[in-house]
Amino acid sequence: MIIVKSLIFIMFFEFLVITSKCQKVKLVDYKCDKCKIEYINQIRNKPESASYESVLNFLCTFDENCINNAEFSEYSNETLFLILSIKPNVVIEIFDKYVLSTEYILKNIKNPVDDSINIEKIILEVEKVKTKSQSKLKILNALKRK
Repeated sequence: MIIVKSLIFIMFFEFLVITSKCQKVKLVDYKCDKCKIEYINQIRNKPESASYESVLNFLCTFDENCINNAEFSEYSNETLFLILSIKPNVVIEIFDKYVLSTEYILKNIKNPVDDSINIEKIILEVEKVKTKSQSKLKILNALKRK
């Protein structure tokens, strides 16, 4: 009888674990100032040591309303590729956790403003990130212009 109860408990526990892994994670709606160049400067000053929060703030500034701000649009596009080349894991994790202007960011990835950006190198860096998330696939597809 104890063995049967133990088996039932184990089966129930495994069911809970499998079920919890299959549920879609709720994204956090992160609020920030859009089109804010200060967040870009935080990344550009020391990209290798950019904190998770500074990358989050930077990605959060992207918005369709910034399209008329030529300085912001160009500077943010260049910085996006910079941070993708250095911290692709952080970008992917942020995409997975937060509600951002994801489609607009992906549109920027598909359309680099600087022809000297080494897209192939960035693709390799993103591919190295150990995750099977949809965000990684979306970023890779945007880099490959699919």
